[in-house]
Amino acid sequence: MAIEVNLLQKKERKNRSFFLLGFLLLLLTLAVIAGGVFLAWQQNDEIEAVKIQIEQQQQTNQILQADIDGTVEQKEIQQHEALIEQVADLFPEVSITLHEVTSRMPRSAVMDQVIYEENQLNIMVLVSSSEQAIHYLNQLREIEGMEDIRIHSIQAIPEDNAQIASYTIFVEAGDPS
Repeated sequence: MAIEVNLLQKKERKNRSFFLLGFLLLLLTLAVIAGGVFLAWQQNDEIEAVKIQIEQQQQTNQILQADIDGTVEQKEIQQHEALIEQVADLFPEVSITLHEVTSRMPRSAVMDQVIYEENQLNIMVLVSSSEQAIHYLNQLREIEGMEDIRIHSIQAIPEDNAQIASYTIFVEAGDPS
């Protein structure tokens, strides 16, 4: 019987633990990245939903605010009426004149300033064109007893695409009784 003796070194098994550890770390990294992407995508969806809700709420708020405040024309009418009521008690002739002046004002015009000093009514009106300012002057001159009306200036306001016309109307003040 022959005995075989193998003097060659045994082959060592390859150490695959580093490869396995690297592969697990790669899988873990990919899982973390995928989770981050999913969370970012979900957060973007939530942000978009909140933006849509905010826009809807702002539109609702604007509608409600417009209902509360009224239209711009209603505000202007209320301002004119309040101004007329203040002047009416103190100076009857001035109040009649002011009522006539505001009733003849063009629809697109806005009264910017009214000053009463010593039988003289100075008004500044915001108009869309110089032609409209002259037309308004002619309208005022048609009122009985208002022949002494002067237009002092028409100044352009480029940013509003409008003009301010300054008028002086001479009136006789009534008795404040």
